[in-house]
Amino acid sequence: MAKDGKGGETAGPVWNFTTVSQQQVNRSPSAPSNPNPTDGATNVSLTPTLSWQCSDPDGDILTYNIYFGTIPNFLTLVRRVHGSTSYQIKTALNHGTRYYWKIIATDGKGGETAGPVWSFTTLLPIGQTKWRYQTGDSIHSSPAIGPDGTIYIGSEDDYLYAIKPDGTLKWKLKTGGNVFSSPTVGVDGTIYVGSDDQYVYAVNPNGTIKWKFLTGGEVISSPSIGADGTIYVGSNDKYVYALHSDGRLKWRYQTGGEVSSSPAIGADGTIYVGSSDKYLYAIATNGTLRWRYQTGEFITSSPAIGPDGTIYIGSADRYLYAIRPDGTLKWRYLADRGLYSSPAIASDGSIYIGDYEGSFHAITQNGTRMWVYRTNFPIVSSPAIGADGTIYVGNHARYLYAFDSQGNLKWRYQAGGVLASSPAINSDGTIYVGDAVGYLYAIYSDSPGLTVSSWPKFKHNIRNTGRLGDM
Repeated sequence: MAKDGKGGETAGPVWNFTTVSQQQVNRSPSAPSNPNPTDGATNVSLTPTLSWQCSDPDGDILTYNIYFGTIPNFLTLVRRVHGSTSYQIKTALNHGTRYYWKIIATDGKGGETAGPVWSFTTLLPIGQTKWRYQTGDSIHSSPAIGPDGTIYIGSEDDYLYAIKPDGTLKWKLKTGGNVFSSPTVGVDGTIYVGSDDQYVYAVNPNGTIKWKFLTGGEVISSPSIGADGTIYVGSNDKYVYALHSDGRLKWRYQTGGEVSSSPAIGADGTIYVGSSDKYLYAIATNGTLRWRYQTGEFITSSPAIGPDGTIYIGSADRYLYAIRPDGTLKWRYLADRGLYSSPAIASDGSIYIGDYEGSFHAITQNGTRMWVYRTNFPIVSSPAIGADGTIYVGNHARYLYAFDSQGNLKWRYQAGGVLASSPAINSDGTIYVGDAVGYLYAIYSDSPGLTVSSWPKFKHNIRNTGRLGDM
């Protein structure tokens, strides 16, 4: 109706219009969700099938753009799929790598919705080489791992080596003789090790000598550290030495034979160690004898201590002995040949040890056989038990074996030389072990560190402190 203000007006016709119905407004797809592999998944196949869930409120058939890569902010479009919510990666991905992916859903009418960025990590190459580092001669020493991940190991080229976690040399220290002894790392980072030059060395974390102490024989025994910082070590001069943390002699105790066995320290501070005179010794913290127990042959095996204080030690007489804290025999177990390996104890109390025949034994805490696996080549390496229950041990056939708790072989790794060194398992699953041609190996495993038990490996923990309860 139009009016001119002077009384004139004219009506127009009646017009109409119809609004668009709700069904005719295009709505964007829902956000992609519920990914598979799940966000943050680990140990994912190298050729995974990616899948997700997504829907369209208008019932449109959707097209999905798949973005993929190793840098979350720079993903590449690798595939468009129409109508399907899955896609298989057919070209194998890299081992142990974290990958990122996201989905953008489009409906063909201008509507699109991006999902979040998801990630997963592929399988580690279990039982394969991470790296190896070559020293100048054979390695019988067993590695210790420092708080910063540095790996310390001795070699028969007379050097103590410090290797970074990436396999490069941090430093090396020359001693005056072969380093059969295994290093031990103190709480302050000091490294203690023996040498065939008859000295016990205390080494600063930067590779300089803090002090050295002269014994009367080759030091093959590996140092252990008491709760008060006292260092205990055997020597082939037949003595067990107790040294102050500043390198002064605290006391020494004379056995009847060479002491290449490495001391184990009980909860009350008692020092347990074997000797070539066939005896297991229990020595008080003041250097006096508490008791000794005679086996049938010489002892080079090092003791392990159970949660109830039972001391387990092997002898060249073929027996594994279980000795009560008062020095009486609890039981003994007959192996196939002499025991030069040292025992390890699982979280359930089971004991594992190898013999010179090549048989690897699993024994209950009551002294009965659970199972035996015959490798057919001598075992002097001592086992280490992973947090997942896997048991690792080397033998003279150059293999590092990985067994499950039932005695089934999971895998084995072939080194270049005899494995007399005992493995250490870092918290990231890397296994370190040396061989007789001079290599230190870093090997992938799926064990997230050591198991929680009283004595899961040679010298108790990854620092090789040899003291019950020391983490």
